[in-house]
Amino acid sequence: MTAKRASLAKISTPRLFGVVARERLFARLDENRGRPLIWIEGPPSAGKTTLVASYLEARGTPTLWYQIDPGDADPANLFHHLAIAAGGLLGTEALTLPRLVPKHLSDLPAFARTFSREMFVHLPRGIVVVLDNYQGLPEGASLHEIVRAAAGGVPPESSFVSISRVEAPGSFSQLAATGALFALRWDTLQLTLEETRAIAAARDVRDDWLVRALHQQSEGWAAGVTLMLERLGHYDTSTGELPTETRESVFD
Repeated sequence: MTAKRASLAKISTPRLFGVVARERLFARLDENRGRPLIWIEGPPSAGKTTLVASYLEARGTPTLWYQIDPGDADPANLFHHLAIAAGGLLGTEALTLPRLVPKHLSDLPAFARTFSREMFVHLPRGIVVVLDNYQGLPEGASLHEIVRAAAGGVPPESSFVSISRVEAPGSFSQLAATGALFALRWDTLQLTLEETRAIAAARDVRDDWLVRALHQQSEGWAAGVTLMLERLGHYDTSTGELPTETRESVFD
């Protein structure tokens, strides 16, 4: 993969196929639009990325999508690719934004606030900057202090959205205490029975007993529902019972 393709992969918004809108969670996100930082937390394949991408698409929200990877442990790499992403959104090679130089390393939070303010000046009003796969960096990574400080440079109506398999770092507690951070956790992300019903209906599965069995066995895990629906053709469901090995094989 060339460096250019790698950069494009880091800043490309996910493509969506056959997504069922989760209006219950859309409403929660509507209520918290404009908070500097929104944290979406849940296990792998819980539907976090799909939720955020489908919500932003449904609302017609301008979006800058950024995929975190281990290379972002280097602050210079992070700021470089954010500048590329912002420039790509505006149809330019890159924006002229503050450049991280050695003297800034002694006060990364100050540089992050300056960079954030300058970036948002150029971006469309109300834009959401998504940091996907946030869990890809270790607890002590400088990204945490950078994001915490950058949240201070977010204008009204805009937000950072961090998507992660783990909860927000403890260093973000002050943001939570001041109302600058809203967290959407796994207990809220879990599918309700009606959401499971809607996903099943999209695949032409409407038997009430079967939908309830899928919901119970998946424990509200979006990928679990999807995978079990894909496996239904291999089982005889005329008995009115879902084979127990369906859940076991999916979770394995």
